Amino acid sequence: MHIDRSATWRVELTCQHVETLVGHSPRYVEPTVQCTECAVIRGVVKAVRIDDQAKDGDDCSDIEGLQSDYQRLTDEQWSWIKHIVHTEDGPRRGRPRTDIRTIVDAALYKTRTGIPWRELPAEFGSWQTAVRRHNQLIASSQWDEITRTLAKRDLPQ
Repeated sequence: MHIDRSATWRVELTCQHVETLVGHSPRYVEPTVQCTECAVIRGVVKAVRIDDQAKDGDDCSDIEGLQSDYQRLTDEQWSWIKHIVHTEDGPRRGRPRTDIRTIVDAALYKTRTGIPWRELPAEFGSWQTAVRRHNQLIASSQWDEITRTLAKRDLPQ
């Protein structure tokens, strides 16, 4: 007797489009999928098994657990690292900067999920701003200090 190991999934992508994947693993959906509407590879936000062989508790992909594993920094966690990040005081000209805490959260989310920067969820603001500010943190060695501090406190990164 042959057991079919393929499954059908409905996946919600970071571009807000929904795709149906046929003939994929019954337990796992890749973290990125080609969006047919955008013709670009996009990050998977949520994957739900929709075929008739899905069993109770077997209808969500591991990708959903991976992304839900990430928790934004709590106020306590932020207090451990906020002194590391030097923010300019005083008035600035032009558009206000994105909050540095949001940038740190975005970089930690990207690290945890493994998605490309351009697939960063909108809740973190512009991905271009996030990658630029993250690169500035790396260049100034602040990112190393942030990750060391969080690692000392046994936080998942």
